[in-house]
Amino acid sequence: MADRIAPAREWDLARSPHQGIASGVGHRYRLPLPVILGIRVLRSASRRGRSGRNGHELRLPVMGSRTRWYRGSDLRRLSVLLMAITGLQAVRPTASYRTLELGGTAAAVGLVAASFAALSVMAAVPFGRIIDRLGPKRFLLSGLAVLASGCALSAVAPSVFALAASQALVGLGQTSTVLALQTVTANRSDLDRGFARLTVAAGLGQMLGPLLAGSLLGLSLHSALEGRGTTLVFAVAALLVLLGLAMAARGIGGGPAPPEADRTGSPAVPVSTIVRCSGMPQALITSVAMFTAADLLIAYLPVLGEARGIQPSTIGILLSLRAASGLSSRMTLTAMLLRLGRRRLLLGAMMTSGLAMLGIGLVSPAWLIGALIIVVGFGLGMGAPMTLAWVALVAPQGGRSTALAVRVTGNRIGQVVLPIAAGGLASVLGPGAVFIFAAGTLLGGAAWVRGSPLSEVT
Repeated sequence: MADRIAPAREWDLARSPHQGIASGVGHRYRLPLPVILGIRVLRSASRRGRSGRNGHELRLPVMGSRTRWYRGSDLRRLSVLLMAITGLQAVRPTASYRTLELGGTAAAVGLVAASFAALSVMAAVPFGRIIDRLGPKRFLLSGLAVLASGCALSAVAPSVFALAASQALVGLGQTSTVLALQTVTANRSDLDRGFARLTVAAGLGQMLGPLLAGSLLGLSLHSALEGRGTTLVFAVAALLVLLGLAMAARGIGGGPAPPEADRTGSPAVPVSTIVRCSGMPQALITSVAMFTAADLLIAYLPVLGEARGIQPSTIGILLSLRAASGLSSRMTLTAMLLRLGRRRLLLGAMMTSGLAMLGIGLVSPAWLIGALIIVVGFGLGMGAPMTLAWVALVAPQGGRSTALAVRVTGNRIGQVVLPIAAGGLASVLGPGAVFIFAAGTLLGGAAWVRGSPLSEVT
């Protein structure tokens, strides 16, 4: 097989479909049809970002003997991420419904949502340091295993506290998986396009997960599975993640080896040094504001739907609209960056998302909520790739994984503190207050962007 591989050269992402990613790799590895369709979307996103800032074509670096690694294992890595995020995004809103089934209140929904980040707050930075030294492969596999376990335990959780504990495992597995994949991307030269491609795969999962959950919940209302819809969703999500684990264990690569300085026992870059890097505080605060706003939307839209008589299947469609809108923004991110610049684009995304989030808390018709969610999704969709690239670019040499872990830790702290505060507001003022609160975090975060040295990382 090895002697049939073409000589090493630059891989042109704009090759024809008969020679390119979707057909060649799809047939070679016999990927499922939905994965092949997802790959075609990723290839389209790559084609949109081929032109560089000076009009030169952007190509991946020459991979040498790793050409096959990029064509096969790199695409498998995106497919694994797609399966993991699809399962995760099916579980998150379903956990809110399960909390209500178990007799929980709006405050209990906040507790369960906060538990998702509880273990990750303590584990993210140690994980990042170990990945800096040993590479990401084992953390990808272990993270998928823990994520699948958390989904399975959620299916049999007998109480709100047991559900919260299982969601903590889900969050820990997601942190390990995502850190591993982000580190592989951060070690490459084309950060914006690499992170855009990674987050496009995540966006597909964010779109498919709520649709899957809503469909299964709606199906259970009209079948012998009535009353067991949430259990079915958790079980299917666990199977999806296990499928991704099997694919990863079979042939996925661990990415480029860590830099020599990271593998020879050199002192780790202190977290205090990373946080003091120029632009890092603003990047972290921006990431927390955008990430937590999206998390509150996922956790409390089911509660808002219950209060306003919106069916779970409709809630699933609304959350999928958010993901689809975010996916479209990520696919056009390179063009928007070249036209508007980082500061103006990020500032506009946060302000429009904040105003639309405010509207969600004040209106009732499902169609109007859907229109506002599309606006929110488009703006928040830019948050992950832009803050990932921002953190990776301003991080010191040899500390990129740790810097990405600091970003995850900040996001997780926000996920612990803000949902609990939002749950308190919801129990007193109703679920609409949560979205007004989320709008405040976005508009407040926009103030940080205005004073950030984004010009240093363009």
